Amino acid sequence: MMPDHEHQRELETAGPKPLTPEQAAAFDRLKAINDQLEIWHKTREIALDQSLLSHAAIRRIRRLYQDFDAKHPNTTEGAQ
Repeated sequence: MMPDHEHQRELETAGPKPLTPEQAAAFDRLKAINDQLEIWHKTREIALDQSLLSHAAIRRIRRLYQDFDAKHPNTTEGAQ
């Protein structure tokens, strides 16, 4: 049996374990959800900005969603 201090050294040098495919997929979904929340907050800011004309606001919101779709192509309606 390995002494405790040797076991501790082994734990300290092991480094992070690689993610399982399920964990990696869950992590990717969480990143996409985080990006969706970011878009929601930015869209809300645009909607509440009374100094913007409606066509300028629409362009900004469309750009947010285009950027999201480019970053997360597997989450768009077309990929589903």
